[in-house]
Amino acid sequence: MTAAAIEVDLPGFRFRALAPDDGPAIAALFDASPDTGLIRFRPAFQVDPYVALTYDGRQTGVVVERDDHDGLVGLGLVEIGDVVIRGRSTPCALLHSLVVHPDVRRQGVARAIVARRLARAKETLGENAVVLATIQQGNDGSIAAAARWASSFSETIWSVAIGLRGSAPRAPVQRLTVRPANDRDLEAFAAGHAASRDGFDLWPPADAGELGRWLARSPVEGFRINELWVIEDAKHDILAGLGATEVRRSSLLHVGTLPLPMRLINAFARVVPRGGVMAQVRLSRMWFRPGAEGPGQFLFESLRWRSGERGNVVVASFDPRGPVRRMASTPRWLPKAQFSLAIRAPEELRPDRPIEPVQ
Repeated sequence: MTAAAIEVDLPGFRFRALAPDDGPAIAALFDASPDTGLIRFRPAFQVDPYVALTYDGRQTGVVVERDDHDGLVGLGLVEIGDVVIRGRSTPCALLHSLVVHPDVRRQGVARAIVARRLARAKETLGENAVVLATIQQGNDGSIAAAARWASSFSETIWSVAIGLRGSAPRAPVQRLTVRPANDRDLEAFAAGHAASRDGFDLWPPADAGELGRWLARSPVEGFRINELWVIEDAKHDILAGLGATEVRRSSLLHVGTLPLPMRLINAFARVVPRGGVMAQVRLSRMWFRPGAEGPGQFLFESLRWRSGERGNVVVASFDPRGPVRRMASTPRWLPKAQFSLAIRAPEELRPDRPIEPVQ
């Protein structure tokens, strides 16, 4: 054990900082503790779990041990960054990956983890930082834990998973080009994304420098998992953009039993592949210029077609009240996981304004 254990007020439990040699114990904890929301799932790590969770360099965390239990019985991470909330850029702490072993639930472990993460956020960012956590609807334990510290919950966020296309989509107009973004595109990409979030109450900003750093982050040395894609017209004006992450390089997602309506849809739509193992290509930072909804949809569909070498399903999360819903033109019948953001912030979000998921 490389990190010193810290005694706390839960008899028999020890809380300490996440350490680089915790990888095998993290994997065992996730295997024993699938998500308890409407859709049950667990990750299967493809690299050391500590690396998979912390490779972006913005994560800190707390783990929990118990005297009579081998390995870890709890975990919680904090990602430090920034969000724009009601037009102002503010330091932000995203609380995520809260996991408590089934053997020790309802004993105050989750509450203690949350308290330590909130203390870390305050210590690092100060009193006025925004604190967020993404919670799947139906996960009553996480919702109850968040209600103790959050000042509000966001409107519903959708997360959709859709299978890959077997053929190239048809362009809405001639002479459109879909291509990976290069370094010269980063300023235009960042400006387009920011302009598309005008009127949003909460969204994570990214200037050209941050986009470049995001492109360079990877859990696999020498292998790029993040890409930016753009679509341009005949004048080489960029009309829309999105980010794509090859998640399978760090983890696969094992999906458990689906609710009956989703099982019936999946029987012919095959959103969850046979065997229940999803190799995700996660789309993010999706935007299109005013009047370019058609090219934006074409870019989204093009990534569904082009992602066959990167995974077996495309995943996107968005606020259905915002413009991204028109870009990610998924069928109405497609199953959607539903989430909310638990929020503690100096100002409450306005219910009529969309947000961008922070995950």
